[in-house]
Amino acid sequence: MMNLPPQDHLWLLLWNSFRAMVDQPIVLWFAWAWIIDICTGTFKSVFPNARTKLDSSVGLKGLFKHVSILMIVVTVYPFLDAIQFDAVGSALVIFYAAQYTLSIVENLGVMGLPIPSFITDNVEKLKEAADQNDQSKTHQELSSLNKKVDDIKKEGKNDERN
Repeated sequence: MMNLPPQDHLWLLLWNSFRAMVDQPIVLWFAWAWIIDICTGTFKSVFPNARTKLDSSVGLKGLFKHVSILMIVVTVYPFLDAIQFDAVGSALVIFYAAQYTLSIVENLGVMGLPIPSFITDNVEKLKEAADQNDQSKTHQELSSLNKKVDDIKKEGKNDERN
C-alpha cells in the first residue's frame, strides 16, 4: 500500500506556493504590466487617433479578457510551483508579461507619446517576423490544397478513361 501525504499537507504546499508568488520578480512584472496595460488601453481610447473609441462593450470585453488571464496566472502558477514545474509556470508568466508590455508600448504610441526608436524598431521587427511566419504558413497551406485538388482531378480523369 502506498503512503500518501495527508491532504492537509497538499493544501499547505499549494497555499505556500501561492503566498510565495508575490516575492517573484516576474510575477511583479506581470502584475504591473497588467495594471498599466488596462490604464493605457483605457486612456488610449480617448485620443483622436485611436482605432476604437471609448465604448462600454469593448471595455467590458477587454476587462473580461484581462481578468481571465489574471485568473489563469493566479491559479496555474502556484500549482505548477507546488508540483515542481516552476519553470513552466515562469514561462507562462513571462509570456503574458511580455504580451502586456508590448501592448503598453503600442498604447503609448497610439497616444502620441514619444517612444525611443530602438523600442519601436524592435517592435516592428517582431510584427514583421510574425507577419512573415503567417504568410509562409498560408502559402504552404495553399500549396498543399492545390496539390490535393490536382491529385483529385488526375484521379477523376483516370476513372473516366477506365
